[in-house]
Amino acid sequence: MYPKIFIKAAMLVFSALLAQAAIAQGAAQGYPARTIRIIAPFPPGATLDMLSRLVAQKLGEDWGVSVIVENKAGGGGLIGIDAGAKAAPDGYTFITVPNSFAANPILRKDLPYDTWKDFVPVTLLGITPHILVTNPNVPAKTTQELVALAKQQPGKLSYASFGNGTTPHLAGETLKQMAGIDIIHVPYRGQVQALTDLIGGQVTMNFGNLPDVMGHVKAGKLKAIAIASPERSALVPDIPTLEEGGLTGFTSDSWFVLVAPAKTPPEIVRKVQMQIADIMRRPDVKARLASAGVEPSGNTPEQAAAFLQDQAAKYGKTIKTANIKAD
Repeated sequence: MYPKIFIKAAMLVFSALLAQAAIAQGAAQGYPARTIRIIAPFPPGATLDMLSRLVAQKLGEDWGVSVIVENKAGGGGLIGIDAGAKAAPDGYTFITVPNSFAANPILRKDLPYDTWKDFVPVTLLGITPHILVTNPNVPAKTTQELVALAKQQPGKLSYASFGNGTTPHLAGETLKQMAGIDIIHVPYRGQVQALTDLIGGQVTMNFGNLPDVMGHVKAGKLKAIAIASPERSALVPDIPTLEEGGLTGFTSDSWFVLVAPAKTPPEIVRKVQMQIADIMRRPDVKARLASAGVEPSGNTPEQAAAFLQDQAAKYGKTIKTANIKAD
C-alpha cells in the first residue's frame, strides 16, 4: 500500500496534467481566432517572400482569418528571426527561415537568439535545387570535364557567391573538397551581381538557384553543367546530377522552413503543419511553385527538426574544413 500523502500528491499531479492537456486541446480546437503573422526576414520579391505569401494566402482562405506576411529585413535575416524568437508563443506568429538559419550557429558567435532552443520547427515548405552553371565560353560540358579542367589549371578557375558563408560559397567549397580541385572563391553582395559577372566572363562558375539561372541558360548566356540534387529534377529533367558526374552524395539547394517561437502549443504546431501539407498537395499550388522552381514539401515537425539538424551537420563539416568565417 502506498502512503496516503503519496497517493494524494500523485492525484494532484495527474489532475494538473489532465487540465494542461484539456487547455492545450481547447486551444487547438478554437484556433485560429485572430490574425496570424508570418515573419519573412528578407525584403519582398525573394523566393522566401513568395513562398510565405502563398502559404499565408491559402491559410487565410481555408481558415477565414487574416494571415499577414511581415517583412523584417536586415542583418542577413537576423533582425526578423530574432523578432520571431521574442514573440509570444501563442500560435499567432511564425517565421520562414532559409539555409543560413542552420549555418549561422556554426559561423557566428553573435546571434541574438539560440537557434536550437528558441524555436520549434513546423514544416519544410519547399526546396529550390542549385544548378552548377558556367560561362558559355568555358570548354567543359560535363562535371567530369569541368573537374578535369580545374585540375589542369589549379588556382585559375573561380566560383562566385553572394557572400562568405552563403549557400553558393558552401557549395563551392564542397566541390573543392569532394573533387580535390583548387578554385578561387569570389564573393559578391548579391546573386544579381554574381550572375552579371559570370555572364560577362569575370568568373568561371556559380551554384545558382534554379529559377535564377535557368532563364539565362535558355537564352544561351550560361551553360548548365549539373543539378545539385539527389535525383534529376522534374523541373529540368535533361540536366544530370552531380552524382552522375562522379560526386557521390553532393547536394546543394536553397530551402525554406517554417518555425514558431519555442513553447508554442504542439497541438497548434501540428494543426498548422497538417493544413500546410494539404495546401502543398493542391494542383494550383504545385503549378505555382513549379513555375518558381520550388519543389513543395509540407513534412511533419519531427521531420523538419531532423532536416535542420542534418543540414547543420553538413554545413558544419564544410565550414570547419574550409575554415570559413562570416562577413
